[in-house]
Amino acid sequence: MWKWLVIKWKKARKRHLPLVIIYLLYPLLRLILLTCRFKVEGLERYHQIALIEPTLLLLWHDRLAGIVPFLSKFSPHLHYIGFVSDSRDGHLIARLIRSFRNGKTIQVPHDARQKALRELVKSLKEKKGVVVMTPDGPRGPRHKAKQGAAVASLMSYAQIVTFNWKASKSWELSTWDKMAFPKPFSKICITFGDPFLADREKWTVESLTEEINRKLEEDVSLS
Repeated sequence: MWKWLVIKWKKARKRHLPLVIIYLLYPLLRLILLTCRFKVEGLERYHQIALIEPTLLLLWHDRLAGIVPFLSKFSPHLHYIGFVSDSRDGHLIARLIRSFRNGKTIQVPHDARQKALRELVKSLKEKKGVVVMTPDGPRGPRHKAKQGAAVASLMSYAQIVTFNWKASKSWELSTWDKMAFPKPFSKICITFGDPFLADREKWTVESLTEEINRKLEEDVSLS
């Protein structure tokens, strides 16, 4: 019985702990960020594109902890639409995103891919906000982009911007994504990658997915 409980606890911790921590410690994260120094790259280019073009902002799942406070601080005038699964984890992420004054979410069943794709394409074409998603979420594999982001951006002729951040000092959770959480008094480098157009004459789904993966990894090394 005891062994069974330990196994269950380890599985539950691995699946839910990062999102619970983000949600419960969000006020603490804001306080921590007051002690940090920031360097931001690519912000002006990102703003120029996001104000006039359908834009898909992509980040790895392990960078999720910083997305709301960083966008609130550096892009408070833009509207954002978080694209999340209609699951327990998704509900926690949705509540976090909606804490941002200009944030809302679209939640779709993680096993309803066609519905999710339609909703994603519709959101991009309507241009009511920058659509945010994690191409390796919600359950991995870590740092390996799935094809959904590429398909939706090609169908909507959207601009793609990769987003990343890295702290000089951070905690790393023992979860599938190794989610990062900045420590007090650290230096944080935030990178908005160069926007690039999802042009169907240039990209296939496979080649665009590879390019998304490459640029997200490149952004990590440049941070």
